[in-house]
Order: sequence, then C-alpha cells, then structure tokens
Amino acid sequence: MLESRLVRLRVADSSDADYIRKLRNSPAVSARFLDRWFINDERQAKFMVHLAESKDSLFLVAEDKSSGSRFGVYTLQRIDHRNQHANTGVFLDESCVPSGLHPIESACLLFDYAFGYLNLYKLCAEVLPDNARAMRYNEALGFTVEGCLKGHVFYNGALQDLMLIALFKQDFLENPTPMVARIRAGWGKRPSSLSAPR
Repeated sequence: MLESRLVRLRVADSSDADYIRKLRNSPAVSARFLDRWFINDERQAKFMVHLAESKDSLFLVAEDKSSGSRFGVYTLQRIDHRNQHANTGVFLDESCVPSGLHPIESACLLFDYAFGYLNLYKLCAEVLPDNARAMRYNEALGFTVEGCLKGHVFYNGALQDLMLIALFKQDFLENPTPMVARIRAGWGKRPSSLSAPR
C-alpha cells in the first residue's frame, strides 16, 4: 500500500472487479480510451485473474485517506525492468474525486514508487490531441511531448493523431514542476520511505 497526506493507493484485487468494470464502462471514461468495447462480468473476471498473475502490470485503486472512498484507478503497464520504462495511465470517477489535489497527489505517489522502488528511468503515456484536459494534467506532472503518430488511431469516426508523452526520473525527482514540488514537500518523506504496495 502506498500512502501520502491525502490519498492511499492499494493494489486492486477481486473485491474491486465490479468497481473497475463499471468505471471503465462509464461513458465519461470509455470516451477517452482507444479501445471502447463493453466489459462484461466474465471478461472482467478473466482480466482480474490475469492481473493477479501479471509481472508487468500494476493496477492501483485510489482512495481518499480520510474517508476510504474510492475515486479512480492508476496503472503501470508493460513494466520493462531491463529497459527501465513503463506505460502509465489513470481513469477517474469524477463524481467522487474529493479535491483537485487528489488526482495529482495520487500520480506523484505512483511515480515516486515507479522511480524510487522499481528503479524505472522513464514513464510513457499516450494522449489523443483533442484531450486538452489530459494534456494539462500530464504537463502539471512534468510530462513532455516526445512525438506524434500522425493518423494513427480511428477515433470518433476519423483517423486521428496520437501524442506520445514521457516523464523522466531525473526531471520528476530533481527538477519537478511547481505543482509536484509543492505536493512532495508536503509529505515530509523521501520516496524510499514509502511502503511497497501489497
């Protein structure tokens, strides 16, 4: 389990299966995914079994530390220890996010774990160019654009570009954005003192 001042991230387990399925199927969340198939109970059950056995994927449920209420899921996928990188993502239940700081603090907590405990060098993500909100969120965390795949995905009835963004360990730990620096300073802890998820 990972904990900070406001949030708790814990490894998703079978008790979270229905929560994750409903959140992933919700129109607000699925609209921003490249793959939009409906996830039924059977598919979700198989996915949770796969996730429990996976060595390269980590799904963490975000909870408000004071109330224990869930407000989203943060992921590390395609974790590659040899080449020291992974893909990261988040999907939030906007109706349950306690404050604007909770999503940022959750991401900072996950990234401290990825860079400090897993010793990754780089985190990658993909964003559709019309998703300005996601770009602002990722920029606040320190992600920068690495490239653009032109006409790469069929989305909303047309071929669209796909933005490739990345965050490097040194930038996050040693040259953080003002928002990240503020959050991490409020913890009063180094990343190494955060406990590994169980």
